Amino acid sequence: MFPFKETLNKARLTALYAICVQIFRHIAQKSLARQLRSRQDSAREQRSVALR
Repeated sequence: MFPFKETLNKARLTALYAICVQIFRHIAQKSLARQLRSRQDSAREQRSVALR
């Protein structure tokens, strides 16, 4: 019965790892999108100032 319990624990750890990776990717994607949007806004603002 011990090997079964060890296998179950490994499966749980693997599932937890997969969830953590998904959360990390989601946060990183949101962060990159926010940075890109900020850079686009800055570029847009610089163009509007240059056109004045």
